[in-house]
Amino acid sequence: MIQPNGVLRLTDQSSNVLGTAFYNKPVRLLDHSNLSTNATVLSFSTSFVFGILFTSSRNGGYGLTFTLSPTPNRPGAESGRYLGLVNEQNNGNSSNHVFAVEFDTVQGSRDDNSSGISNHIGLNFNGVTSFVEEPVLYEDGDNRREEVHIRVRLDYDGPTQTLNMIATPWRFQNDPGQPTISQRIPKLSEIVQEEMYVGFTASTGRDQSSGHYIMAWSFTTGRENLSVPFRDIPLLVLTKGHLPDGRKVAVKVLKESTSNGEDFINEVASMSQTSHVNIVSLVGFCFEGSKRVIVYEFLENGSLDQFISANASSSAEWRMRLYEIALGVARGLEYLHYGCKTRIVHFDIKPQNVLLDCNLCPKVSDFGLAKLCKKKESTMSMLDTRGTIGYIAPEMISRVYGSVSHKSDVYSYGMLVLEMIGATNKDRVGNVASNTSSVYFPDWICKCNAPPPSQ
Repeated sequence: MIQPNGVLRLTDQSSNVLGTAFYNKPVRLLDHSNLSTNATVLSFSTSFVFGILFTSSRNGGYGLTFTLSPTPNRPGAESGRYLGLVNEQNNGNSSNHVFAVEFDTVQGSRDDNSSGISNHIGLNFNGVTSFVEEPVLYEDGDNRREEVHIRVRLDYDGPTQTLNMIATPWRFQNDPGQPTISQRIPKLSEIVQEEMYVGFTASTGRDQSSGHYIMAWSFTTGRENLSVPFRDIPLLVLTKGHLPDGRKVAVKVLKESTSNGEDFINEVASMSQTSHVNIVSLVGFCFEGSKRVIVYEFLENGSLDQFISANASSSAEWRMRLYEIALGVARGLEYLHYGCKTRIVHFDIKPQNVLLDCNLCPKVSDFGLAKLCKKKESTMSMLDTRGTIGYIAPEMISRVYGSVSHKSDVYSYGMLVLEMIGATNKDRVGNVASNTSSVYFPDWICKCNAPPPSQ
């Protein structure tokens, strides 16, 4: 949540809560310029200042991370030692494609690495086990305080695959000279996808809780030299919560942006008119001043793309499961187009926007790009291009291919089904399209379904 003073609060001092905040557009971190070798990770730099507000018992925790993630949220992530990054089931799973710099704020305890150092800064691949870690006592000057501010600069050099990180108290203005961590991380090339989201996660535990805040942030890539001032970025904060009756909910907090709240209005207006087993349920919303919050049902199994990546198989059982999911998404779309009083065109159908409940029932989500229209209107007037490359219908790019209508969703659904067909081969999923939203789908489908080379 963005506070009145412009500071981003990831968590307060409540127990068992988590918070995430990611820049809402992906960055491209892979370099394909050398055709004779595999793609390499571009150089990048990030600087940020974070704050920790300790509990009165001085027993802080659990911590926060700076994260590279294939999705702009962490579906299914848990609080406590999982830091809002992963959960007990997928911790360490190579399909997570997550890199994190962990700032553990639990005094005198350890993460799941039994040989690890308590209260540390660490580098993590796909989970909460730090493969490199440095002990730290969070101080602000000479004495430990109830609230501290830490300045972090992280530089990754692509050619040498080396990461250098400096973490110092905010009040120390001079560069310490020696990095807190300096480490070659060639494994990063196995983690980074064509498009990655950058941001932060944080969590508290049952008996350990601290407030975690981001005071300022910038991120620059070697390709675009793009600087992102923290106070100016349109942030999306996702948290997991509980209602008084015990129900789990997902809470989406939107920061005020130049769109004048159009995404918020689109999402609330669309979801408030729906009631279907294959559409995510709106629980409530709040719009007060610049604060915009949407509360909807919490879905345990996360997004379809993550489910496919982790479970791809060629078995008959897997094919049947995918068929049932595809059928459920189709029913949801049919409802949006024909079952509502006002037709709803989603404009962003893709695996990342299909969530799965505990029974793997698919639910269409994220109506930020949706548009409402009358059923009798066969075409729609559009002034902008909406959707995700790889799923977007051709007529959205150029009107020479036809007029925009609800059938644009049908095209996107067809691309989603093609991805699911390719997901019957786990090797193809892992090697060809582990982040298919960033790949041009016709090329990907040809690669997935091409016959093996002749011997």
